[in-house]
Amino acid sequence: MVLGVALSDDRWRLVTTRPLPTSNPYELLDPAYRPLPFTKEELEKAVCQAVPGTEIYEIMWGDAFSINSRVAESFQLGNGFLCGDAAHLSPPIAYQGLNVGVQDAMNLSWKLARVVRGTAYSSLLETYQAERKPIDEIIVRNTSRGYKELVEAKPQGLTHWLLKNVLPRIFGLKSVGRHLSKAISMTSQKYPHSETHMTLTGPAMMPKAVEPGSRAPDARIGLLRENRVSFQGRLHQLYASPHFTLLLTARIPDPKPPSNNGLICGCCDICMDGANMYSGTYPQAADSAMGRCLLQMVRLADDVVRRLGGPKSEPK
Repeated sequence: MVLGVALSDDRWRLVTTRPLPTSNPYELLDPAYRPLPFTKEELEKAVCQAVPGTEIYEIMWGDAFSINSRVAESFQLGNGFLCGDAAHLSPPIAYQGLNVGVQDAMNLSWKLARVVRGTAYSSLLETYQAERKPIDEIIVRNTSRGYKELVEAKPQGLTHWLLKNVLPRIFGLKSVGRHLSKAISMTSQKYPHSETHMTLTGPAMMPKAVEPGSRAPDARIGLLRENRVSFQGRLHQLYASPHFTLLLTARIPDPKPPSNNGLICGCCDICMDGANMYSGTYPQAADSAMGRCLLQMVRLADDVVRRLGGPKSEPK
């Protein structure tokens, strides 16, 4: 297999594969193992198999890169932490290694910063490996699966035929496309459930609620200031900066009669009878319930700000 990218009329970037120089697979696992540098003749021979008669005049830069598939046994030892390629290596498919490396750094950096500043216990750092290692192992396993067959696929072989005739049809299915999109973008990943999550959040209050470790939901939002919308966007825009985001929601009574017998505010466990809401006492009941709900939200937000500090910026 040879991949060629034209940089100019007479300059090309070439990427190819070559057989391993050793028959001992355990030698490749030795950290001291380094692939032998390739020669001009070796590269020219590989290119000529794809384009007969090709001549290479000069190699301006070259390097031999060995494909690895492994995960460190531990991401932490004392005050030392492994992150990115130091913690895991996988075949270069869809930039998955880069993505998980960045997420490793994000997960570790905010925890390390809070411990160094004395605003969190050092035990918080133990959650880094607990959260990231299972995710990294999945990525390494998925990118390694079938990579050898893909690279070694022969033009007339079954693997090549499947890649050419069957795989495009499978990828054309909308359900498969959605699944692959989430898998490659890593937006469907979530950290494994742990006792730490239960201690911090308690049991789920509502079925199908967002669980700790899952990706935060997105929605269109508008920010009201003095009865006018001063900001329109999405929740993910507010999440984007490296800061804590406290999102509180309240269920506002619909002016139309409800289809059920009551209305439950998911924020403060206040239940209002549907029949009373549309009787003469509805305005007082609704105002009282919403008032108590909003008051609890303000108190909760105030407590969080005192513990973690106030925001340094807000939507413009």
